[in-house]
Amino acid sequence: MIALPAGATGMVFASPVETLPRVREGRAAAGRGNGAAGADLPDTPATKECVPGYVALNWYAIIARLSETPATLRALPEAQARFAGTAPPLTGPERLMRLLEGDVPKWQQVAADAKIRGE
Repeated sequence: MIALPAGATGMVFASPVETLPRVREGRAAAGRGNGAAGADLPDTPATKECVPGYVALNWYAIIARLSETPATLRALPEAQARFAGTAPPLTGPERLMRLLEGDVPKWQQVAADAKIRGE
């Protein structure tokens, strides 16, 4: 995220938690990857509106003990402030595992097709 407002890169895919402060400051423009209109960016187009079939969800992983009390966590003022404008689905480790089982192979294929490799 440091590279974007510094002008070292033209685009990033990142969480609204990281990007919204920079968008509000006018240091970055925004697009939505998940297609859900957020209260903070109601007029911002979703990537899938420009790239048919595109879906890339942000997800947050927390340890099993914390996932047992998602309602309590969402009610904390600190959590509400941190996730303002987003909808983190604090649903537990089982849903996360299903999400990873779908996302990991998908993005491995995207990287392979684009000949992207880690350095």
